[in-house]
Parts: sequence; structure tokens; C-alpha cells
Amino acid sequence: MKRYATVVAALLLALAAAVVASLALGSVRIPPGQVLDALTGRAAPSPYRTIVLDVRLPRVLLGAVVGAGLAVVGTVLQALVRNRLADPFLLGISSGASAGAVAVIVLGVGGGITTTVALPAGAFAGSLLALVLVYGLARRGGTMTGPRLVLAGVAVSYVLSALTTLLLVVAGRPSSSRKPCSGPSAASAAPAGTACCCPPPSSPPAPAPCSPSPGRSTCCSPARRARPSSAWTPPASAPPSSSSPRWSPPSSSPPAEPSASSA
Repeated sequence: MKRYATVVAALLLALAAAVVASLALGSVRIPPGQVLDALTGRAAPSPYRTIVLDVRLPRVLLGAVVGAGLAVVGTVLQALVRNRLADPFLLGISSGASAGAVAVIVLGVGGGITTTVALPAGAFAGSLLALVLVYGLARRGGTMTGPRLVLAGVAVSYVLSALTTLLLVVAGRPSSSRKPCSGPSAASAAPAGTACCCPPPSSPPAPAPCSPSPGRSTCCSPARRARPSSAWTPPASAPPSSSSPRWSPPSSSPPAEPSASSA
């Protein structure tokens, strides 16, 4: 009993140290003394007090509660299976939750509330269904034993993992309902960012919105507009013609002599 009390006291001290370290460390370093003052209410209103009480403390408490819940669930699973290595993956619970969440996303259940209500509900329903299947398979022989429960969990886990992969493959397959266009109007009506259609060869010449992809004649890849070249090209200078007259300097003639009449 004394050893049990010592272990519990050591774990509580470790939890308190982890909480104080989580409140002190972060993008803004806060001294441990100010953290303790903020927790005990002795700190004056300051940015440090606001960060500790309003930003970090709710997250730390939520993490502690979630960790305690996971520890309890792990202890129950290990006691039920009688195996210290038991975990939610072993009994197919995690695979069921993944399959339920992927089914909600792929099928579009819930509309605009998928991320808030439908997605967690689908994951919970999938994990609960997986647990019921594992329990039913383990009790099928009349007596539920640890090895039979583990084998049933592994089988259900692999089946649900395959279902999740199938849903992802089906969701990632491109739609085959797209029809080729029959005129140039459909090319301009293609939404931005999607595959567009080129006008047929018989149509009057018009600027195509995109260039055809290799190996395809009807549909094109997203348009890639060619930018005009900004490089300056010097004008071509014409060679001098041989027939054009060439300029020659004026010939210097000697000054005329004065005549007798002028003298």
C-alpha cells in the first residue's frame, strides 16, 4: 500500500510539473513564478496573465482529460483481452472509425455540418459497429476467449481497412459523365480551372481558349495563355542600293581673275 501511494504521489508531481512547463513554454516564454502567480490569483492584470488563463490553461486541461480517458480505455482493453499489447487497432475500433469518417466525407452526409457534427458522428458510429462485429464474432462459438477476441478484431480491422481504401479509390476516380463539346460556345462556357473543350475544325477560325493535350482531339488541358515577348527587336536596316547617288564633296575651283573693265 505504501508503494502504491508513493507511485501515485510521484505521478501527480510529474503531472503538475508538466502542466507548469506547458503553461510557461511556447511562442511567448513566461517565467514559472509568474505562471504560479497567475494560477493562484496573485498576479496583477497583464498580458502574461491573459495568456496563461485564457489561452494556454484550457488547452492544457483538455489534453490532461483526454490523456486520462485514453489511459482508462487502454487499461480496460488490456484487462478484457488479457494482453498487455492490446490497443484500439487490434480490435478494429480505429479502422471502424476511419471507415465511418471516410464514408461521411465521400457520400457527403450532413451537408454543411460535416466538419462539426456529421464527421465525429460517423467516426463514432463506425467504431461502435466494429466493436459490435468483433464481439459477435468472438461470441459465436458460445464462449468468448482472449485469443478468439483478438483474431476477430484483426479480421474486422483488415476488412474495414479495405473498405476505407475502396471508398478513397472510388472518390478519387474522375467522373465519366463529361461529354465532349459540339461547338465553340461550349469552350467559352467551361468553368475556370476545369478541362475545357476546343472548337471543331469545321468551325470558323477563332482563338482557342486552350491548347490540345497530346493524344486528345476533343478536350484540352487548362488554358495556358502565351504572354507577349517583351524582348526588343531592332528594326531591319535595308542594304544601300547601288543605283542611289552618292554624295561627293564640292570641287574647289580657283578664284576668278578680275577683268579689265572692273579694274
